[in-house]
Amino acid sequence: MIVILALGTKGDLIPALAIAQRLTARNQRVRIVTHAHLLVSEWVPSGIECCGVDDEDPHLLDRALVAAVCAQTTFVLASLFCIGPACAAAEARRVPFAAFATFAASDFPHPPEFIRALTDSLPVDLRFPLELRHPLRHWLWRLFINDVGDLREACGLDPMPLALLNGEAPLLFYAIPRPLFALVVDPQMLHDSIRVCGQWILNRSLDNPSFMASHPSVSTFLAERNSRKLIHIGFGSMDCFHPILSQQAEAVRAIIRAIYFGLESANMCALWVVNAREGDACELMEQLTKSAAVQTRICVIRGPVDYAALFASGIVCGSVNHGGIGTILEVLRGGLKQVVAPFMFDQERWGSRLELEGVAKCFCDIDPEFITADEWKMAFEWLGNPQGMEKVLRWQGILERSDADDGISVACDAIVEKTRDQLKCNNNDKIK
Repeated sequence: MIVILALGTKGDLIPALAIAQRLTARNQRVRIVTHAHLLVSEWVPSGIECCGVDDEDPHLLDRALVAAVCAQTTFVLASLFCIGPACAAAEARRVPFAAFATFAASDFPHPPEFIRALTDSLPVDLRFPLELRHPLRHWLWRLFINDVGDLREACGLDPMPLALLNGEAPLLFYAIPRPLFALVVDPQMLHDSIRVCGQWILNRSLDNPSFMASHPSVSTFLAERNSRKLIHIGFGSMDCFHPILSQQAEAVRAIIRAIYFGLESANMCALWVVNAREGDACELMEQLTKSAAVQTRICVIRGPVDYAALFASGIVCGSVNHGGIGTILEVLRGGLKQVVAPFMFDQERWGSRLELEGVAKCFCDIDPEFITADEWKMAFEWLGNPQGMEKVLRWQGILERSDADDGISVACDAIVEKTRDQLKCNNNDKIK
């Protein structure tokens, strides 16, 4: 059985589901382990075994991940947010391990003090290679996030993965289209253990209803607003995940107020997708739906939403989003401009790079709660202006050609090959 550990956000789960879908089609048994709150039925394809884990204590969460890697496991694949416990579990089970990423890990370099402390702790003959060997420098820092050394000790393992010291780097799959990845990292400079495999996309049913058929309230909203331009707003998992939106009601009010007055000044309306299920405590949803004035400009719908269907429907002229790679790629594929209001991690990096390409505007170095109504107005007007669309359409074509390469098959081939090798080893051990 292949076990996929996918902690993080929806942006980490969807690639895991996509490759699980492909591996299942190759007659591989797959189990996905992720946050329980992410297991939304609309996202999870049939036939994929899922296990939800949640614990506010990161140490207990790590141990739950290790426990999920059962005796039948033949391969462990993990998102970068949980490679520490994934690596420990794979070593304890003596099975191969790999990771996947949706952002360039090199954007988050090793802290110098960590490298110094680690170097000083090693025998003299290992210190020089440590500073130069790319796989080791790439992996060690992330393996020790959340004090994974304690976890490894609890698993009866050496504090440091010996395979890494021997230069045996695990495979790392970048689930990112190669043309987009090349904006931040030169693929030619990557180590042999690192492979750029294109975006891992779930196969959707061809008989899915259109976006408008799935959301009749949007039709009513549009009919009442005549010909005003409509934009999409959606901040993905940041709606409930990020501290700004989950803990600070005033920040939420500030964001909504500025966006509302920006829309009013630009004489535009918005379709705001909130990723909160019925019954979820969501400050953003509560604030958006309690104001009658806000609802004159903003149509609020609960996610998840099929963004491919939304952006292909032609009802929105652009998107305001957080810069998550899954969202920005859907917008580009839909042939739309976008405004990125980043919250954390790689989001500002993607937004700023797309701005350089002329297909986006990015609010860099400013938290979303401090963006003013005038700044939103200018951003909305830019979205509604057809000038510069040739650059967007160019990128739409680039992604179409990149998607045709089917990079996810590269990752599947490597995983299946290592799984077969592991099964052979297991059978040989039984014979002995």
